This record gives sequence, C-alpha cells and structure tokens, in this order.
Amino acid sequence: MKGLKLVLLFCCVWLLLVPSARVEAMPSIQGKFFPDPSVPVGTWFVGATPSGETKAPVLFVHGLGGSSSTWFQQNDMYDQAYAAGHPTAFINLHPDRSMWTNGELLSRKLAEMHRYFGEKIVVVGYSKGGVDMQSALLHYGATPYVEKIITLGSPHYGSPLADLAFSSWAGWLAAIIGQRNEATASLRTGDMAHFRAQTDPLARNSDIPVYTLSGTSWGSFGSELFFGGLYLSSFGPNDGAVTVQSSRLPYSQEIASRAWDHYGMKTGYLIFPYIREQLRGHVQSGSFVEEEYESANIMRGGEFLAEGTAQFFVEDEVSKMTLSLLASEELKEATLISPSGVNVSVSDVYEETEGSVFEGAYTHVFAVDEPVEGEWSIAMHSEDEQTDTGFLAITTIEGGISPNIEIAGTNGMVSMSQSKDVVNEDETSYTLYVNDELVATNMKMGGAAGDVAPLKRNTSQTLTMNVKGKTKSGKTFERTVIEHRYIDERGRVFHK
Repeated sequence: MKGLKLVLLFCCVWLLLVPSARVEAMPSIQGKFFPDPSVPVGTWFVGATPSGETKAPVLFVHGLGGSSSTWFQQNDMYDQAYAAGHPTAFINLHPDRSMWTNGELLSRKLAEMHRYFGEKIVVVGYSKGGVDMQSALLHYGATPYVEKIITLGSPHYGSPLADLAFSSWAGWLAAIIGQRNEATASLRTGDMAHFRAQTDPLARNSDIPVYTLSGTSWGSFGSELFFGGLYLSSFGPNDGAVTVQSSRLPYSQEIASRAWDHYGMKTGYLIFPYIREQLRGHVQSGSFVEEEYESANIMRGGEFLAEGTAQFFVEDEVSKMTLSLLASEELKEATLISPSGVNVSVSDVYEETEGSVFEGAYTHVFAVDEPVEGEWSIAMHSEDEQTDTGFLAITTIEGGISPNIEIAGTNGMVSMSQSKDVVNEDETSYTLYVNDELVATNMKMGGAAGDVAPLKRNTSQTLTMNVKGKTKSGKTFERTVIEHRYIDERGRVFHK
C-alpha cells in the first residue's frame, strides 16, 4: 500500500494564520499503514503524490460508525485512486454525530484541504458521509472548495432501520448497545424529510454536480447484511442498509446501480472504476430490475435476566417465516417453538458491525418454510446471568394475508387497503406507542389518532403500531407498523 501523510493540527492552524503560505510535502509514512481511527476527529490524512501528471484531488468521507480507516481495512480504494493518478485525502469525522455537526466540521477542513491542494476537490461520501458532505456544502459554506460530489449508497431520505432503532420494541436493545445516538437519530425518515426540505432548494440552485451509486444486493442467508436487507425488502430494492430509492436525489445523476451490498459500496476494486470513468467524463446511467417482494413484520422486544420468552401469532397459508432475533450478547441458547411444540434451532449467528444502526448486537436467524398457523414462542437463555440482556425479535412473513392487504401508518392512524374480503375489521385493532410511551390501546382501523398522539412542535416522534385481529376465517394475525415524523417550530409535519 502506498504511503500516507498525516497533516498535523498545528499545520492546519499555521495555514489559517498565514494565508499565502503553502504546506510543503511531508515525508510519507511507508509500509502497511492506514489512518488511525483513534486520532481526534477533524484530523485528515493525505496520500502519497502519484508520479507523473496528477488529476483532480479526491477526498473520501466515511459513514456511520466509521473512520478514515474505512478506506484501508480490507479495502483497496486508496490504491485504486493512486494508480489512477489522483492525489487523495481522508478524514475522521464524528462517528456518532448528526449531519449538522459533521457538516460544520467538514466545511472547515475542506477549506484547509483546498489550500493544501491549491485546487477544488472531488468529494466521495460513503453512506451517511454523503449526507454529511451535502450539509457541509449547502449549509456551512464549503461550495468554493468542491468540484463535484459522488455519493455511495447514501441514505439521502433516511432509513427505516433508523426508525426501527427508535421504535418501542427496539428500545431496550438499542439503549444497551448504545446505538440510540445523534447520528442514528438524524437518519430517521422524518428527520431526513425535514433536512431535505431545507437542503434540496439550495442544491437545485448550486452549480456543483451530484452523482450517486446504489446497490441491490444484501447477501445470502446468514450474511452480515441479511437482517437489514430482509427488513428493508418491504420498502424496495436495497443494499442491506439503504434502499435504492433513498440513495437517489431528483437533481443527481446515477452513475450505476448494481448487485452490490452496502459493504461493497465502499470497496475500491468494485466501485472506483465507475468513479474513474465519471471523472474522465464517461458516465453511463445504471439501471436495475425492481423485484416485487410481498412481506410484513411482527415485532417483539424488551429485556430479560438469564432467561426470557416472547410469543407471536402467525396466520395460515404463510409460505415462509424468517425470525431475526437481535440481542445485546450472543445468546447461550435460543429456540423457536411451534404451536405444536416442535423446536426450531438457530440457523446462523453473526455480529452487527460498522455501519449498522444495531452495531454491537448479535443476530440469531431462524427460517421456517410453510410455518403452521397459531402461537409461536421464542425461548432465550443468556450467558451472563447477572446482567440484563436486551433483545429485538423481528418475524418477517411471506404469504398469508400479505399479498391481499396493505397495512400503512400515517400520523398514528393505521389503515388497511383491499382487506374487506380477507380481514374482519370489526375484530381488528391496534395499540399505539409514541417513542417509548404507550398512548392508546384498542384503536380501530382508520380511527382518528390526533387526540392520543398529538403533534408537538420541534420534536421527533417514532410511532409504533401493533395490529392484532382476525381473518374472515377466524384466524388470528398480527402485524407491526413503524413510522417516523418530525414536527418543526411552525407545526409542519415531515415524514417519508
């Protein structure tokens, strides 16, 4: 790997004090090194200068929970850029702060980099880094320093996974693993709708072009992105963390949409050839085939000491059921028990890693084809019998009544379309949580929720709606619907 040069903080301060000066090249760090994620946020690194004629400098910005080492650990992005003749820079932003905090910091650092390189910079942002980048440009004055921006699987419209982390069912788990932080909160779909309302008018008047890339793969059963991809599948094609729809902007040009997962979106040999072609002026818009995927979710969550259980109902004619059991530790034992008492063992266990809104949790996966109708149970046993274990269980159902109805939540009201021949609505109701507070029970479908879920100005509200009812044949069914909304100081409501 080519050497890297650490631009020290005192050099940056000197640059600001002596505007006409130019930082001389510092000796490269040779050997197998990459930027240190433990150095202070705001620290930025410069790659070795390519030999021969150099091209536009490129800054790489990491995503949620990451650091500048994102581009080096099991990644050849730096090598790819160096070989193509591009000077490079890498920066450590806050891994757990909002696009507002990181945008202000990034704008100041872009001014320093602009002085160092002596020309405008191409900025490449991975995942949330693309959102941080837009914040820096359009809200904190970084426009004079930037040539163009390229986003890689960025959640420009937020992520339903962030909404999930702030749902009532996920509260115990997210709190224990520390993922209810400012960064995750900023990616909730209502908060991002508010951000887009402030940002997009500025972007349309900007002359800085925006390019995007997106992915449509979330790996095979049991892979690290399987849970995220499975959950997001009901929202459309996705890369296991971000939907294709969220990765696009109405005024951007998509370079490519391919069968990449979210981790692949930052990988040099997969992605840089597309970036290189764009920088050469050769852009081919990507396309993908949108797949129909009828699914629905049932959720449970909470905490337990040593042993815990949870129950849920599955209706008849379900073709497949996948249970993703996330826990704050790898469980000593976890079993799924059918209504007839048959035990189903865990198919796979993996840890949620960097970039996941549930980073640090362990996902235990169960898969059942043609599950029998009735009440299923989850039995959990923790290794640590002295400390509470947080869990979130998400059962994804294919078939059953899902192809015949659509359940949606809007401002705390649940409605079902095309349901009259399938569901007995007189025997169907739902409970409503606002953030983690239970505010209503036995709510009827389509009933007014304004009295129990009032709008509060300058607040974010995650609404969790748990539906339980009867089919026309008298069978019990359940569904969980989650939505998020942001209410501004004028009382305007923003949601996806």
